[in-house]
Amino acid sequence: MMGGRQRASHLCVDLILFMKFEATYAPAATEFRDGISFLRSDGMLALTTDLRSKYIGMCNDGERMSSSFLAKNLIPHTGCEPTAAYGAVIETKDGPILDMASQTVNTVLGQNDIWVLANINAFNLSGYPSFLSSRFTNAYSKLLAEKISSIGGIVNARVNHRLCSGAAAIESLLTNAWNYSCTKYGDDASGRMVGSFKGGFHGQTGNAGKISWIQKGLKLPFQDAGSEQGKVMFFETPTTASFDHHEVLSDGEVEIMEQIRQHREELFLVIIEPLLMNYGVVTPSLSFIQALRETCTECDIPLAFDEVQTAFGWLGTMSAAEKLRVAPDMLAVSKGLTGGYGPLSASICSTKFSQESGTGESTNGSDLRAMVAAKAVLERLAGIQWEDIPACLPTSLAEELHEGLLHWVPKKAKSLRMRLRDLTGKYENIAGALRGDGLICGLPLLDKLGKPSPALAAAVYRDLISRGVFARASHDALIIKPPLVITESEIDFAIEQLGNSLRKFSNHPLC
Repeated sequence: MMGGRQRASHLCVDLILFMKFEATYAPAATEFRDGISFLRSDGMLALTTDLRSKYIGMCNDGERMSSSFLAKNLIPHTGCEPTAAYGAVIETKDGPILDMASQTVNTVLGQNDIWVLANINAFNLSGYPSFLSSRFTNAYSKLLAEKISSIGGIVNARVNHRLCSGAAAIESLLTNAWNYSCTKYGDDASGRMVGSFKGGFHGQTGNAGKISWIQKGLKLPFQDAGSEQGKVMFFETPTTASFDHHEVLSDGEVEIMEQIRQHREELFLVIIEPLLMNYGVVTPSLSFIQALRETCTECDIPLAFDEVQTAFGWLGTMSAAEKLRVAPDMLAVSKGLTGGYGPLSASICSTKFSQESGTGESTNGSDLRAMVAAKAVLERLAGIQWEDIPACLPTSLAEELHEGLLHWVPKKAKSLRMRLRDLTGKYENIAGALRGDGLICGLPLLDKLGKPSPALAAAVYRDLISRGVFARASHDALIIKPPLVITESEIDFAIEQLGNSLRKFSNHPLC
């Protein structure tokens, strides 16, 4: 729903452009006026309705289209051909699939959220520019930066959201940290290092990929680094524990703090995922995260949280930093920011470490439709004032919009995690202790010797798809991470099918 100030802004933009065009080229002004009028008319709505049937037909005919032009890595191994989707359910030619992985952690609101779609459609019909370069300012860019600047608890934060991917956001953090280091020690790159963690994953491309232990072995060249190449110091994986409890640091974790102190003049950044998702959802203790924060502050090394996987609701908060009450100096977000409705990511840095310049943005970043989607996603999470909720909505949906989805995460997470723990107790010969927090659950799977079994995790993942449930396999664990709109009956179905799968494999040779 567009407020009066936004409507006035649109009218001012339209009037200025109209006067400029009319003064220079009258036919163009006429075309401009006619185009804007059609966009905002019932005729555009009728055209949209007519075209909708074509897209529905394309959805139904998808399996008849050839995959021969796709790169091999883009051809899905599941064979599922979607025809429609809403919430956590995806309809396919072979029946419904319950999405318990949020489409690889993108769809925090599930599929086809009414509020997000309504905002995108309204924007598309508003006549506002469909794309703007960074040479133009716009209200959506300013508003979104303000809304996400505080999610990590960073004081006086600066936001760069002209980025398209999680890896790009990590690159932005690296650039800021590198430039800050150069102001302290000069431009000599000799011996300069990034501190990352074994089991960490920060992207598949560029420097983000090179600081990812899962893609270890790659060297780390930095711009203007001369003939030297930066290095990565991979710290040991933190001990799996819990966000909720203080734990005594293990000897290995104490050693990590000593390594940071020892190399304080070489390390220009320490980066960690609050949950190491791609290494089986390793969950560091609150004590470890607090100690890491204190050590980096002591050594004047920026601490970065990679929250591409953890931000925007799954933990019941806008970020893991908020959940932990530990503020990093830098934060990277993506994926859930738009709920899957457009490519957008952001780096959030304290003023002290916001040193980006030159190439700190993507030409195709800050897509206006993606920013509109992000604004709507944040509203869905936090809740919307009654006066901003259209009266035409059903009462139940209006109440949900007002309360916000974060309100319901603790209850849903408690139910899901309790049911998963019941399964681990019943099948303790193949299921280990539950990891993660909130709606992010990692279920380790074990072989007959009680050792982590990536093979069994992959087998259960494939079996679940055949049972109508989509999860993820990560290292030795099955990841359960449903959209926030998941219902209790859908949780019941997922747990039932997971139980059937674990029973099938409890005496399997893989175990």
